[in-house]
Amino acid sequence: GKLLETWMGKRALAESHRISYFEGLITKAAGLSTESALLTLEYFRRYQFDNQKAYYQRRSREHDISAKRTVAIGAVGAGVATLAGASGVVTAGQETWLGAFTIFGSALGAFAIGREQMTQDRRNAERYTRTYSSLVELTKRLDSVRQAVSGGNTRAAVEFVKVVDEQLSTEHRQWLKETEATNEAIARLDEALKETANG
Repeated sequence: GKLLETWMGKRALAESHRISYFEGLITKAAGLSTESALLTLEYFRRYQFDNQKAYYQRRSREHDISAKRTVAIGAVGAGVATLAGASGVVTAGQETWLGAFTIFGSALGAFAIGREQMTQDRRNAERYTRTYSSLVELTKRLDSVRQAVSGGNTRAAVEFVKVVDEQLSTEHRQWLKETEATNEAIARLDEALKETANG
């Protein structure tokens, strides 16, 4: 049902709409007055900046925990298969059990590989950590932006929002690129399947 591609595409579209909303709001507020720009900057900080920072921090941790769980499953599988295969001396009747343990260990290892390919936890944890770190770095400049806006430089608020949104957009562009790559791979698979059906 192409659920993954659909979800990724809709998530990226929703995030791009949210980014457009906040950028439009801060641009309009900056053109009205210093007070409007300051109030809108705080609105952005509370409902976009802080929320996204918390989201990326949480998801980074969740993907990291899940990636470690996958590695543990793979290690157990490899250990079981290795021990069963290295047993060496086999008496009558034990061959079935050792074979079953070897297959079970190999299946666990294959499951771990498939799980990582599907969830891409390790890669996502790294990406989310990078985005979170960038947002934390921008937090250090927030007070300077507030001071600049208070002094009449409302453009500083607009630029701050755009810089934050650029960090978030980078993440969504990666999702869209992945969707395109997935669609291309699925199209190639469909072509190969058609050849088999026609053959």
